[in-house]
Amino acid sequence: MPLITTSFIAFGSWLAIKIGDKGFDIVADKLIEIDRKDKFYKVVKRTSKEIQKKYPKVLGGSIAHFFKKEEVFSELVNLLFLDANANPDVINEHFDVQTLPLGFVSEFILTLKSNLLREEDFQLILSNKEIYLTCLGISNEIKTLVEITTISKGELVEIRKILEDRFTEKFNEDDFIERYLQNAENNLSQVTLIGLGVDMEIKKGRRKKLKQIFVKPNFRISENHTKNISEEVRESLLENDDRLSCEDIFSVDRNLVVLGSPGSGKSFLIKYIICAIISKDILEFNSKSIFDALPFRIELRKYLAFKKENGGNILSYLINVLDTEYAVSSMLESVIEKIVRNKKTLFLFDGLDEIFDATDKNSVRNDIENFVRNYPETRSITSSRIEGYEEAAFDNELFSEVFIDKFDDYQIRSYLEKWYMVEEDNEITRNEEISDFISKKDGLDSELLSNPLLLSLIVILYRNNLKLPESKLEIYKSCTSTLVDKWDSSKELTIDLDLEILKRKETVFADLAFWQYCELSTDTKIRITYDRAKNIVGNSLQNKLRLVDEYTVEVSAEKFMTYASKRSIYFDNNFTHKTFLEYYTAYYIYTNIEKKHKKQERDELITRYIGNPFWHIVLELLLNLIDKDQADNEIVDDIAALQLGNGDQSLNFLLAVLPSLQNISTTLKDNIFVRTISYLIAEANPDARGLIPQDRTYPEFEKLHKMVTAGINKDILDGSLRKISAALASESERILFFTLKIELLSDILDLEVRKKYFGQAEDLVAIQDLMIKDERLFKYYIFLLGGREENSWIVNAGRYIKLFGVKQAYESSPSVFMQSLYVSIFTYIVNSLFDSDNFTSIEQNLQEVKKMGISFNELVSRIFVVNKSFYFGRKVFDSDLLNELISKGVSDEGQVLILIYILRFHKPRQNKIDFERRYGNIADERFKRVLIQSLNKTSRLRDLFSEYIIDDKLFEILGDEPNKWL
Repeated sequence: MPLITTSFIAFGSWLAIKIGDKGFDIVADKLIEIDRKDKFYKVVKRTSKEIQKKYPKVLGGSIAHFFKKEEVFSELVNLLFLDANANPDVINEHFDVQTLPLGFVSEFILTLKSNLLREEDFQLILSNKEIYLTCLGISNEIKTLVEITTISKGELVEIRKILEDRFTEKFNEDDFIERYLQNAENNLSQVTLIGLGVDMEIKKGRRKKLKQIFVKPNFRISENHTKNISEEVRESLLENDDRLSCEDIFSVDRNLVVLGSPGSGKSFLIKYIICAIISKDILEFNSKSIFDALPFRIELRKYLAFKKENGGNILSYLINVLDTEYAVSSMLESVIEKIVRNKKTLFLFDGLDEIFDATDKNSVRNDIENFVRNYPETRSITSSRIEGYEEAAFDNELFSEVFIDKFDDYQIRSYLEKWYMVEEDNEITRNEEISDFISKKDGLDSELLSNPLLLSLIVILYRNNLKLPESKLEIYKSCTSTLVDKWDSSKELTIDLDLEILKRKETVFADLAFWQYCELSTDTKIRITYDRAKNIVGNSLQNKLRLVDEYTVEVSAEKFMTYASKRSIYFDNNFTHKTFLEYYTAYYIYTNIEKKHKKQERDELITRYIGNPFWHIVLELLLNLIDKDQADNEIVDDIAALQLGNGDQSLNFLLAVLPSLQNISTTLKDNIFVRTISYLIAEANPDARGLIPQDRTYPEFEKLHKMVTAGINKDILDGSLRKISAALASESERILFFTLKIELLSDILDLEVRKKYFGQAEDLVAIQDLMIKDERLFKYYIFLLGGREENSWIVNAGRYIKLFGVKQAYESSPSVFMQSLYVSIFTYIVNSLFDSDNFTSIEQNLQEVKKMGISFNELVSRIFVVNKSFYFGRKVFDSDLLNELISKGVSDEGQVLILIYILRFHKPRQNKIDFERRYGNIADERFKRVLIQSLNKTSRLRDLFSEYIIDDKLFEILGDEPNKWL
């Protein structure tokens, strides 16, 4: 196998990028000549021949990756400098030598170094201490540099000072920003067409931009995170069922935490945001100031690994990212610090959930909080899965949380159309398959379709088979096998791989995936390198499958890695799609442990990872594989029972996988439900001060809530609830129990269904006895169960105020188990005032409110601070109804309330067309006359209206007449 190929990295070009604009013009011509005459690889070839005499069986391509992989090539060149400390320890740290003869890599590097230094051109370069230090990175700590070079500490300090001064003098901020943004857009905007039917190599000429396939998500935001939302965005929330649009995401707060479920598209969202800002696509966000920001993406898992290995902070890691990912080399921390301090920047911290250790997660959280405090011109977005976030939740005073919402039907359709526009050129075929997919999708669980990742996989499978999968396991399993098999069958590429190895590729990929998943889970300092991955493949081929021997293992492993890369399954030291990694990891456990009846090993592995959200998809797929292979409940029951016995950390996972399991007994389901409910009540119990824990997330509750909403396991859960209810002794526990029960029903709209779900009438009696002792339960009850029993919010509001006071009536209550806020009793009062088409009732309700101790002036003042997103009514007052207001003799105060209603709850947001849409015939002259007549009726009404309701938009629409009396 020849060593030199055209795919190798060009030495001169690589070094030119490293030292460009750093004052090394003297070697520029030399570098050009080195590449033009291929001088570097001529020396490499000569060195290979020399060392091959001693190692004849090793050089069959085993060192080719030194010159193909950027990260390996970088380490190699650094070791070739005259002052590099090329001792075996340093070499072994950077290169995987496990399968090579002892001393081989060291000898090859030292021989190559010696041969290069004999050449005048290379001697000039490789003996230059300044060039060497520039390649290492002048921002590195001196103590780090001392360990890897033979240069003294004093000389290092002196050289670095010279380089820093030279860099600072030559640094041009505008050039840096232009180069960085160009490279960042190139890196982040490209969609690797994984899953779009054909190999990437074939479609290379048709690479697409992220925006062509990206569907913007919507978000949910809890009320306690809306402190900085503008009135316009609040109006938008009201109009859009409390959903925050992607366009409004920068209108919430300077610092956001974006929370989402697995596969909700968090990383895609971050890349989309960066690309939109770089391209100045001002239609993408309503907050235009964000387009002045300089965006930087920080992958938090990589940041933690860098921090542990090198020390430093977010800025020092950013310098590393600029060098390794965006070809902006040898930046100074002082220069970057000046840019971040003086310019508007946006830091996007991606993947807090990918840090597994809680201590590490908190450390990174603290770094981010301190960073945004120290740099007031910086905005930030941090992404994380919902589960596990509570271990390191951010300061609510500094960060607001938004939750990525599930895809709705419109977004599903939009993704489908965009995907097909990329995949299928034939318009007729495209339209036929889109229509067929839409017609069949209602037969599939909506939870699968509404998840962007699973939706993308479902579309891939449909495209290949023209039918929809039925479960998450089928999605993962079919997607993996379909993609791999389809790529294998492509006629455009030849497969240079032994047929027997090709037949066993699933086994090899499973070995590789399981190893990599474990590595990612155990130690963030572990480096997933090409060499280490290739060694796993080689071990699988030689020692497990026994398809190769010690003489052919290197070549065969290299060919398999090439095959995996060409088929877009594995390259850049990772599986190209997380689907591959997760499915093959589960498949490994199933085939190597479960199917070989290694029960203890299986149980130990599940126990080790069941509390780690990173493993939940893998374990879910594993249990689904096991479940599918059973004739009864015994094995799945045993697994569930064992994990329940190991502690509450298993509950979140067991609840997630429960709906998909077929072979699990009613008894085990009941045990899981009882254990979960007991756990939630204990966790939410008031502390010694009588305070319920605030800002807690309960993923276990969310799983139960989903089941209730979907009607899954209803009878079993209903029995579990009754069992718990009978066992609770303390009053506080019973209050929490009924609070939980009511919150579980929050998404069930039918009042009768809500009541039936409680099963026993005595529950309703018990709630009514307890709610007079707990204002939150009182509020929950009247909102979800008993609010309209007497057809009046006012009656219940009056009862509440008698029990808990007027002051408490103005306060909202955060829910206990959900990420939401229950509105104040005063909001119910506002609803009551306008909850009738008969305006005479306004007078009656107004008198009832006054009896509660709320004056009219206070009522009017507080109406203006009610969150409109909690207003339940949607009445529209036209000229006929307003005329009735006057003809029926409604009091001045009643008329003021109607006018407040019009302007407060149906205020025109943009223009006359919008206002007319709300009021129908607002432009009608009779409506204008009636409204103005009402305003002119008494001086008291004019005074009240003037004091509380000045609205220029309305005056613009009605003309100048209102100004005559104001």
